[in-house]
Amino acid sequence: MQIPPRFTHRRRTLAGFTLVELLTVIAIIGILAGILIPTVSLAIKKARESKTKIQLNNLVSIAEGYHEAYKIWPTFNPTPVVTQDTAFQLKANAPRFVQIMNGTPAQGDSQYNKQGIQFATFKDSDLSDDPTTATPIDAFGNDDLWLVFNTNISSQHTISPDVVNRINLTSKEGQQLSITQDPNLPINADCVALSPGQGIGNIDVITTWDVKAPADSSGQ
Repeated sequence: MQIPPRFTHRRRTLAGFTLVELLTVIAIIGILAGILIPTVSLAIKKARESKTKIQLNNLVSIAEGYHEAYKIWPTFNPTPVVTQDTAFQLKANAPRFVQIMNGTPAQGDSQYNKQGIQFATFKDSDLSDDPTTATPIDAFGNDDLWLVFNTNISSQHTISPDVVNRINLTSKEGQQLSITQDPNLPINADCVALSPGQGIGNIDVITTWDVKAPADSSGQ
């Protein structure tokens, strides 16, 4: 008598995901990305803002060092303005600002740093790529940085907000920005620094200054 072969049942396995499983995974990834990407972007923005603030503070310190040495602000003007505060665009004075502050002024600018004092050491990462127009840049890559100096001899330790409000900053993406300081509240400082920051709106503009006590309260 012939014994029929035994039939064995093998469970069928799948080599990959089913369509439902795949769509579920994609949906989860999308949700996580939606949560993480804005958080990471905000963290990067905050880090760049902090670094830019430090860079602006350094520029203020450099300008103050120059003023302490020569008793004049680095406007590089043969006839300095003394009746109003001065807005100084670094890009418009490139590469002179870097050269003079590095203590290596060009031959025609030697009068602005006669002692050859090195007020700063700019690294390549601090400057724009073009060596012929080297100018300081911020952490966002903006090269339109400004300094405002208290050159008005009638206002000690204060800067007119009108001068600051008239400055138009251009971000790296070409966006025109400005700030609005209360015109009735002078800024208690001798030097103000400005950057376009992230450069999307006026709220992104970053400012810093050397805080000074008002002349009427300090007695100086």
